[in-house]
Amino acid sequence: MTYLFVFVFLSFLGVYFYYHPNSKFYLFAKFAAFVIFVYLAGMRYELGVDYFAYAHHFENYINLTDLFQNGWPRTSYEPGFVLFMIVLRSVFDNPQFLFFSASLICSILLFYSLTQLTERRMFFLSVLVYFSFVYLLLEMHALRQAMAASVSYLAWVFMAKNKNVKALLFIFLAMQFHSSATFLLPIYLFLNRSINLKIQAILLSVSTIVMVLQFKWIDFFVRLLENLVPFMASVIKLAIYTNTEQHSRSVFLLYFIYLFVYIYMLYKRRVVNENSVDVSPSVTLFEKLFFFFLIVTSLFWEINYLSIRLGWYLLFGFVLLFPYMTSNLKLLNPSYMLVFVILLCFYPTRHFIFPNEETAQFSPYEDYIQCKILDLECSGRNRADQYIYSVGGHFLFY
Repeated sequence: MTYLFVFVFLSFLGVYFYYHPNSKFYLFAKFAAFVIFVYLAGMRYELGVDYFAYAHHFENYINLTDLFQNGWPRTSYEPGFVLFMIVLRSVFDNPQFLFFSASLICSILLFYSLTQLTERRMFFLSVLVYFSFVYLLLEMHALRQAMAASVSYLAWVFMAKNKNVKALLFIFLAMQFHSSATFLLPIYLFLNRSINLKIQAILLSVSTIVMVLQFKWIDFFVRLLENLVPFMASVIKLAIYTNTEQHSRSVFLLYFIYLFVYIYMLYKRRVVNENSVDVSPSVTLFEKLFFFFLIVTSLFWEINYLSIRLGWYLLFGFVLLFPYMTSNLKLLNPSYMLVFVILLCFYPTRHFIFPNEETAQFSPYEDYIQCKILDLECSGRNRADQYIYSVGGHFLFY
């Protein structure tokens, strides 16, 4: 019920402030949404498999005194996140402060970025889209990448203002929290350049065909590299991923909905070029981010981890662009498009409202207050156990 309540509440805010952007309740509503975002991810308790790994590491992590005495710890974590953990561990013993602090930082950066990049009437629609398509899987699950993604949003804020050096610095900062943010460096180079419509059409067509036909191009090149440099750990890891069916991504309906949204927006802005359609540099940036999201999602279908994890960074373009459909379709009343936005947002959210095998580890929602302070019976650990066993693994953290 928690996820349903949040979804309904954000939908109401999205519709109400679309029609009343100058309402005196605007700032209060923004604060209420902010508190929900901080609390939901920050106070979750034993939800998701990664929760236990991070809690375990935090409880056994060094503090600042240990750092000065023994030096930098040997760890696979990125330096920015290591420093974040060390500082927190020097003040707190309870790992819940790790999740709350990370959620607070992510929410501050998210709401600041959306405020800078969206119109007032679009703000809550973007919050709704973010909650449905990004927040529930990213911030409720992938702690380090959630922090890296939130930092990367500031890069797009500065890029929209043509402050490219600052944008690049924030991409480097994001890399200090999760190495996957390195992928944003080549994307950054292309975002500064105009991409011809024909080239976009060709790339989208090729990548879509690759996914639909399940053409294993990564596997082909990995097999070549295995023969040339068989000792490389990264090549071996890629080989494992590409040779295991469970790691690949099948064709999914939502991709074609994404594709429809992108083609429609592109048509309205570049082909029809109506005066009423927003042609600001910010919206152009949103389009490019969304374009690369589609390419990455389809082209890397062989490795589910890459397709989803890298796509999370770029899906921010969809978060910013999708609400503009409500004002860019003259043939229909905006109310119909608002209904379309809300219904499409419900599509991924439904898995948390009516949990399946994968999302059962997050739903029903349970927080620290009810499980630890009120000492109510909670089932997060059991659900995480069941998920691990269902995929053939076993829990390492007890």
